[in-house]
Amino acid sequence: MQARRKIAVAGATGRVGRHVVEVPEAGGHDVVAISRSAGVDVIPRNGLAEALGGVECVIGTGTNVPEVARLPAASHQEIVIDNRLRGEL
Repeated sequence: MQARRKIAVAGATGRVGRHVVEVPEAGGHDVVAISRSAGVDVIPRNGLAEALGGVECVIGTGTNVPEVARLPAASHQEIVIDNRLRGEL
């Protein structure tokens, strides 16, 4: 049997994320919703450190991020990686 994990889903309430959340939940994992409606904003990192306490995995599904919507996909990944390297994720 697979160990229970704490998994964060960025964009958890969005078009894609709300379906992605169902997969780890069905597998018995604890899911942390990362979304502005849940009080967590990835770009300015509001509430991010608190939400990610004890999280082992982050699944990124955010598709409606106005601040980075015009950036190439690689730039968005760099923001996420940069946040992680700063210890925010």
